[in-house]
Amino acid sequence: RSGVIELWFNGTLIATGSSSASVTLANAELFIGVASALAGAFSGAIAMFRASAYAPTATQIAQMYRDERPMFN
Repeated sequence: RSGVIELWFNGTLIATGSSSASVTLANAELFIGVASALAGAFSGAIAMFRASAYAPTATQIAQMYRDERPMFN
């Protein structure tokens, strides 16, 4: 969102950071489930990872969390 990367966990914003990176389809790589491209396997768990070309509002993110939470009960 305007050069800021946001990390949301269970509907709550937990971290932000600035980014000036420019990613094109020619050099795009996305690693899910590893600590980094050079490190070993990620030892945690990820469910319903979501990435998008637009930044949903905080209200939209909270609604997505509320809508999807019953799937895990």
